Amino acid sequence: MQLTAFSPTRTHPFSEYLMNWFGKLFSETPSEPPPTYKENAVVLDVRSPSEFALTHVEGALNLPIKKFGKSYASVVPDKARQMVVYGDAEARSDVATQFLKLQRYTNVIDGQSAADVARHLNRKIV
Repeated sequence: MQLTAFSPTRTHPFSEYLMNWFGKLFSETPSEPPPTYKENAVVLDVRSPSEFALTHVEGALNLPIKKFGKSYASVVPDKARQMVVYGDAEARSDVATQFLKLQRYTNVIDGQSAADVARHLNRKIV
């Protein structure tokens, strides 16, 4: 077995990917402008029913991430209608947002948390 020496001039493709990703993550210039939230947006809360019962954005629909793949099309059949998704933990909103984009929904915003969504849409948390 022959060992090769580390070469500082040769980089691994995954290392390049990570450096590029970290560069984008910590860059001071945003890659795209912040989304514009529409007043009539459908707000989807992808947390569990028990979390939703405790508190949620006024007017939000509860579509738990565990049942999301089976139910999303019946809840919002219009793929052009704006949807704002939030989940508060474990990247649930990001997973749901990416899923909807893969299903060709064209106006999906990852609202991240209930507080952020309520602030952007000027709605109460109930």
